[in-house]
Amino acid sequence: MILRSIVLFALAGLAEIGGGYLMWLWL
Repeated sequence: MILRSIVLFALAGLAEIGGGYLMWLWL
């Protein structure tokens, strides 16, 4: 259970960072 939470948290963080990077590319 804990491992799944860590993985989901890491994926959410990567998605947020990737989204922010794409936003900067568009600006």
